[in-house]
Parts: sequence; C-alpha cells; structure tokens
Amino acid sequence: MIFTKICCAFATLCLCCATYAPAQQEPSADVAALPARSVPAWVRAGAIYQIWPRAFSAEGTLNGVTARLDDLQKLDVNILWLMPIHPVGKLKSKGSVGSPYSIKDYYAVD
Repeated sequence: MIFTKICCAFATLCLCCATYAPAQQEPSADVAALPARSVPAWVRAGAIYQIWPRAFSAEGTLNGVTARLDDLQKLDVNILWLMPIHPVGKLKSKGSVGSPYSIKDYYAVD
C-alpha cells in the first residue's frame, strides 16, 4: 500500500514537472472569490515522512529505502517525501559525494 502511494506520488510529480508551463496572462481578480478545492481524505489523515535515501539506508539507494518500508509502516507513515532522487553532479564538489542540489540529470532516478 505504501509502495503504491509512493509510485502514485512520484508519477504525479513527474507528470506535473513535464507538463508545467508558465501562465501567459495574469489570472482574473475573480479567482479569489472561488471556493477552495477539497483535500482528499488520505492527505488529511496522512503521516508524511521525508527520506534522504543516502542517509536513510546503508545502501543509500531507493532499493535500500524499499527494503525498510515495513519499518515505516510500523510508524504509521503513509506518505513518503523522497529527496533528492536525481543523480548529483560532482563537478567542483567540495566532498566525495557532491552536492544534492547539483543535479546531474533531471530525467534519471538515482
């Protein structure tokens, strides 16, 4: 169940990033008068856990994270926020690992 939600969240994130286009015009002033969108129940009842794969598992990979999904389920975690998931660049890095904010390939998953 948790893995399914991870996959759905990741797919949504990829879809949103791939289809994002900045607005060409300013929104009308009437937008403020619209009612807020409803929030799905799984979001309201969700327990979010941020995971830094490098530090979360001994392997430091997504495979290492999936190996520990049972541990997260015991904590009643049902939403995972994975960051960073892209391979990091090593050019001009100050350490052996590189900066997680220096993305090497935005389309690859590390």
